[in-house]
Amino acid sequence: MRAIAKELRLKTIAVIGLGHVGLSFAMYYASKGHKVIGVDKDQNKINLIRDGKCYLFEPQLEELFLQYNATQFFAAHSTDIDYHKVDTALICVGSPFQDGSVCLKAIKEVADQLEKFPHLEIMVKTTLPPGSTRDLFKNHNKVYFVPEFLREGSAFSDIREQDLVVGVANKHQQVQIPTILSSMNKKIRITDFETAELLKYSSNAYHAMKIAFTNEISSIAQEYRVDAYELFDLFKSDHNLNISSHYLTPGPAYGGSCLSKDLSALTTLEKGPSQLTLLRSIEISNMNQIKRIERLIYQNKMESLCFIGISFKPETNDLRDSLVVKLMKSKQAMDKVERLYFYDPLNTREHISNIQSLSMYSEIIELVDTIVLGPHRLEDRYVLELVKEQKKVIDLGYFDYPQELKDSPNYQSVF
Repeated sequence: MRAIAKELRLKTIAVIGLGHVGLSFAMYYASKGHKVIGVDKDQNKINLIRDGKCYLFEPQLEELFLQYNATQFFAAHSTDIDYHKVDTALICVGSPFQDGSVCLKAIKEVADQLEKFPHLEIMVKTTLPPGSTRDLFKNHNKVYFVPEFLREGSAFSDIREQDLVVGVANKHQQVQIPTILSSMNKKIRITDFETAELLKYSSNAYHAMKIAFTNEISSIAQEYRVDAYELFDLFKSDHNLNISSHYLTPGPAYGGSCLSKDLSALTTLEKGPSQLTLLRSIEISNMNQIKRIERLIYQNKMESLCFIGISFKPETNDLRDSLVVKLMKSKQAMDKVERLYFYDPLNTREHISNIQSLSMYSEIIELVDTIVLGPHRLEDRYVLELVKEQKKVIDLGYFDYPQELKDSPNYQSVF
């Protein structure tokens, strides 16, 4: 999919919702020469702006406010704005978590109001559950979900420096990017609404998890008189694994000789604090993933099933704490599969717990109906042959196989 930038011209932008995010973006776009109308339901905010008072603190915010207020930036109550005179609406209203769910009342009111103005470019900054943008703006064809990743205290540097993710209704079609985005001279990645929406939640959950992880490890360090600042300075210096993209690709549950063993040891240290909620939940989460995969594989009875690779990870023959071995030995396997096999050139033993090994690919074609793609990679031509032969293929996610395989009705993935 190709993104096309529109010809640059100055716009009239309505920023709806003048909290920290909205007011920061309003000042940013005003500083770029656009006419910006700040819209809010709170009349007190409108009055303060009209009186020349900046009611929020953020580095550079007051300076920009005093420079552009009443020249490039104006305030209007949500009932007083004429959207016929607006080119782009930037929605920054809140979506608080209340009574066990996300409250979408504010953005629903905005969506209903903007539906009457089909000429508008609508950019949604409000954090929303996946599917919300598509549902709220289904009658509008110029809608973009652009998640914001602003930190209070560094909002303007974040606006200037971060790449952009833009969610659209159909990421496979040619997309015309609004000029207020393309003029920012940033790398822009196009995806669908739902991916962009979930990205925002995922990012914040990850940041929260990092803080909780750091604090729990630091509490252990304190008990052992270890300098936690030095510890994490050393931890962060490893850009090969610790601070890297490793382990951030969807895949199967972890296994092997180190992770489970060391995690268990860490959470049961003699001097360790009793409250290590996050660290102790990791093994539970991993076991839940194993159970989920087990349910997926064994949801129906099968005449024959073969696992491709049985090691705990690719490029090794180590079977310690192997996910595939656990799946082969499970009660579900015994109950649901009449003939169970495995194929792994790195593990040449004839059988494991009475589960027979296949030594040649041709035996898979001849003997097996369902194949589970595990930690040994089959060549692309072989996996494509499997679906052409009407074999059912279940992918555990160790490798990125061709899209042609994923498009087959006989293919199923754990993700």
